Amino acid sequence: MDSNFRFRARYARFQGFRSCPCTLVRRNARLNRPALPRAAGSFNDLWVSRRTNKHNDFGWQEPVNLGCTINSEFSEESAMYLEDEETGIITMYFISNRPPAGPPGHIYVSTLGDDGSWGPGVLVTELSSPFLDQRPAIRRDGLEIFLPSMRPGGVGVGNIWVSTRETAADPWSTPVTVGPPINKAGSVSGGPALSWDATTLYFTSDRPGGFGAHDVYVSTRHKLREHKRGDESGQVRG
Repeated sequence: MDSNFRFRARYARFQGFRSCPCTLVRRNARLNRPALPRAAGSFNDLWVSRRTNKHNDFGWQEPVNLGCTINSEFSEESAMYLEDEETGIITMYFISNRPPAGPPGHIYVSTLGDDGSWGPGVLVTELSSPFLDQRPAIRRDGLEIFLPSMRPGGVGVGNIWVSTRETAADPWSTPVTVGPPINKAGSVSGGPALSWDATTLYFTSDRPGGFGAHDVYVSTRHKLREHKRGDESGQVRG
């Protein structure tokens, strides 16, 4: 599988930046907050905060815990929200170290019910590994997912992997590394964030030549055309 990103320049530079009005959490919500005090050994929970005006970056309401159906006595974090534009089904992918997969952290998915509550988290076995899997980035049609993982088989110490599926109802394909130049030998690449049109991938890396421990990089590819999403070449820039 070739995700067709090409490295063109080194760093992501931002000018005139303003926060995005909820392109990720399309119901004007943000998800993540430390857990409330509870049983010893508890870590993070998933929370939600809403706003009435998507253009008001300071209008967020007090966060509300998403409850014990999706949260557990273990850690839940790094949520990614996805709404299927064809069916209207809303799912949320997140990372947890709960059983049965256990530590260090693996990919789970929950579905939003008609009553507005989230269902139990289900382990996404085709994406998870026995190693540390971290927060994924999902294309808005739900057919392509980028995930950082410490699993072996990549060129770096930690690599970004990619998986696809034919429809949102199908299982994911076996992840494959996106390869160089996004992943680099001896380095950790992670933290993927995909643009709305899926042509730009932001990610972090501790590769040599940066300004700190982890720097932000950006990769671009040509706009994807229907039925040819995997056949477009692109470039990476910063």
